[in-house]
Amino acid sequence: MPITAYSYKFKTVVNLLNEAEYAPIDAAMSELYACAKDYRKTHLVLPKANYADLEAGQKVIGLCNDLSGITIENPLSAPSLRASDFGRFCPSCDKPFRTPRANLCAECGYQLPEGEVAGPLTGD
Repeated sequence: MPITAYSYKFKTVVNLLNEAEYAPIDAAMSELYACAKDYRKTHLVLPKANYADLEAGQKVIGLCNDLSGITIENPLSAPSLRASDFGRFCPSCDKPFRTPRANLCAECGYQLPEGEVAGPLTGD
């Protein structure tokens, strides 16, 4: 079940996906990277156009829309929907820490006690 939390990338509350829910997006991202690599081999440059113009990019965008409910324009934004990349909720402002290893809330400046880190984001 997705965790509803603030996303710093999207600057709004979104459904962050657990690893099982994110797996199809991860597979589609691998396919997108492979397409970009093939394009680079063929044309000797990275794709000039937005990755959204590639078929694999459209697949990533569609999966993000279906699984998280948020519409993204750039498929490279998809990893920002992975809950495991965020830390637990801040006790002061109730937004997630930016990473599980954070000890300072980027939103409100709350400092965790010395030696403590945020830890993983959970739906509790």
